[in-house]
Amino acid sequence: MGKGGGTLGVALMVLAASTAAHAVGGFKTGEDLLRQYNLGPEGRAEQAAYVGGVLDGERIVSTVAKFKSPICLPGGVPTQHISLVVHEWLESHPERLGQQAANLVLTAVKERFPCR
Repeated sequence: MGKGGGTLGVALMVLAASTAAHAVGGFKTGEDLLRQYNLGPEGRAEQAAYVGGVLDGERIVSTVAKFKSPICLPGGVPTQHISLVVHEWLESHPERLGQQAANLVLTAVKERFPCR
């Protein structure tokens, strides 16, 4: 791994340590995601990457487990748009911010882009 990989690894460890106090069972919460989004452009980019990772994971699990995903994203929707959908959902459901972020991402995206 080159210099960039080592720097990325350190950055990920710092990010993990900084959110650990707010995590539920070691996982990021909705509150963590909302706080991250509100940090500005870098935070929004990190949140978009997290949302993309959750959706990638959901696609892999549905493929391996051979079940039809309840989420039907239209082609070409940028991750930043999906991230904004998640942000708006989190703001409108403050009572759920203490829950695991990945579950909240899937709930928000499924509500906005359900399969018909």
